Amino acid sequence: MKTGAQLYTIKSYTQNVKDFACSMKKIAEMGYKTVQISAVGKDLKPEQIREICDANGLEIALTHSDPMILKHLLRSMISWDAAILDLE
Repeated sequence: MKTGAQLYTIKSYTQNVKDFACSMKKIAEMGYKTVQISAVGKDLKPEQIREICDANGLEIALTHSDPMILKHLLRSMISWDAAILDLE
């Protein structure tokens, strides 16, 4: 089992690239090694999220996606998660 930071708890600080990068740096400095991606800004691209987490030595262990998005946009969500989690 892996424990890590659940980003929903800091959602106010993950709404744009600058804040997300700053927050991931601080999370890594606290000693966390993994994160769950949740409630990040809609303008953040999955590739940006992955790059920032990688740069801070943070493994993305989970993602949290809205059930309605999954219902209606399953293909794009799989692509989004695949880009973040490197599932290819």
